Amino acid sequence: MSYENKDYGPFSLGKVHLQWFAEGDPPAEKPLYMAQMPDELKNNEEIAKHGSLGALGYAYLDAMKNSTGAVKVPGDDATDDERAAFYNKIGRPEAADKYELINPELPEGMKIDTELGVSFRDFAHKTGLTQKQAKAAFEFYNNHMVSQFSEMEKARQEAVVKGGEALKTEWGTAFDRNMEVIKRTYERFGNEEFTKFMDDSGMGNIPIVLKTFLEIGKTTLDDSFLEGSLSMGKKREKGVIVYDNSPELYKK
Repeated sequence: MSYENKDYGPFSLGKVHLQWFAEGDPPAEKPLYMAQMPDELKNNEEIAKHGSLGALGYAYLDAMKNSTGAVKVPGDDATDDERAAFYNKIGRPEAADKYELINPELPEGMKIDTELGVSFRDFAHKTGLTQKQAKAAFEFYNNHMVSQFSEMEKARQEAVVKGGEALKTEWGTAFDRNMEVIKRTYERFGNEEFTKFMDDSGMGNIPIVLKTFLEIGKTTLDDSFLEGSLSMGKKREKGVIVYDNSPELYKK
């Protein structure tokens, strides 16, 4: 007497044991409908799994239902037309400009890169991204850039405050007069292009830059101003950083 392990596939409860009463006993008979199959299919085990012709018919209908709308993933040797058909089938917009992308809310000082939106849409369409995929990727990139900008701006503002406090300590009672010299020097030698550079880069708030303008002013401005009183207008409040945005300070 012998035993055989047989796997009935994913719809069984696992392997079961079939007991043969004698070596060489014939296996279970095939379904009667198998006799009507073409010769090349009569011994097909996959077909014989179905106990009746009706069961085979239902299996065929289920297979057809599951295959409806199925999309064949293009292989490495697929043509451009085959790839395009696949992308369109899974939901790619018909043209790059059909992607609906939303620009994020930007913090003050950050500008929208309009060229990025155009180039990203072209990239997304070329690589076959769906509307949902493109929208998610665009939002991820923009949120990352906004976060980076905000962190850099926070660090810059903190540096401005620390720099102002350091200069107040170093210059003491001469702080206001020195800032007026810097302001006059900037107005005398700066131009629109230089103003934009100082504004965009934030260099007008760096102590070493302010000290440089102070030294330039001392060698170029009228001695009567340098030795005289201030003419900056209103009195500054105690504890307020007076050069929180130097380019603005320099503008009348």
